[in-house]
Amino acid sequence: MRLRYCLLCVLILSGHGASAVCPVDDFDDGNDAGWIHCGEWSEQQNPVWDAGSGRYCLGLREPLRAPPPPPLSIAAEWQRAGQDPRFHDGCVTAGFRSGSETAGTWSTHFVLGLRADCGDGGYKAMIGPSIGRMSIFRRLELLADTLDADLREDTDYRAEFCAVGQALSLRVWPADAPRPRDPQLQATNAQFSAGNIGVGVFIENDNRGPNIRGCFDDIHFTPAPACRADFDCDGRVGLSDARLLVRAWGPTVHCDGTVEADLNNDCAVGLRDAWTLVRNWGKCELAPR
Repeated sequence: MRLRYCLLCVLILSGHGASAVCPVDDFDDGNDAGWIHCGEWSEQQNPVWDAGSGRYCLGLREPLRAPPPPPLSIAAEWQRAGQDPRFHDGCVTAGFRSGSETAGTWSTHFVLGLRADCGDGGYKAMIGPSIGRMSIFRRLELLADTLDADLREDTDYRAEFCAVGQALSLRVWPADAPRPRDPQLQATNAQFSAGNIGVGVFIENDNRGPNIRGCFDDIHFTPAPACRADFDCDGRVGLSDARLLVRAWGPTVHCDGTVEADLNNDCAVGLRDAWTLVRNWGKCELAPR
């Protein structure tokens, strides 16, 4: 224990500010390796999954001229989440930009999925900027819904969708604003306990003519606090986590729970957070379900 503490002290003395995240994909490599494509669209509709711009853009090559057949979404899923128990409880966060009337993409809705299986399984959060709608679904069953969301066209947003045990929640906020302290939607369901992380786009059934296109970026996952100091999601609390804590040392920019290294939520990363990391050193034990 003394060696661990001394090593942590050395890291603290050499650290500087930054925040810690558990990355899924930022698409900076220009590809979607690790993702599988979901959907059964016809050849005439030409679905596109494209990460070449450094964002993950899903859509159709040509505007729709008739209502699409089911499934209505063009989606992709990150398979590692379904294979690793650390991704079964927690929150997926992603950036997206709402469509515009000029580009014909204002009707595009965005989807985040948890515990998904490229079919009807899992939980899905839907954000429809053009109609101010946010929803949480189990399969095709609506679990929570609102039509009062203040969402604007051609605007960058962050969305956080959580599944922790039976509790589901959704937050959406402008990318240049602090994360909301409380979720806009909450629901409870116990059907699914494991599966992939998903992203997708779709339009309502009765739309004609719009371009379906939406892009995601900077996707990361925050595990439920079974092992709160495992910032890099590798199943252990070790030197890499200590380095991430050190980089986040000092006051936090937003006192809203978004800095993961602020383990005691006191709006700063300091000695108490370091002590929590030391006490959790070693292999993470998953919390009982």
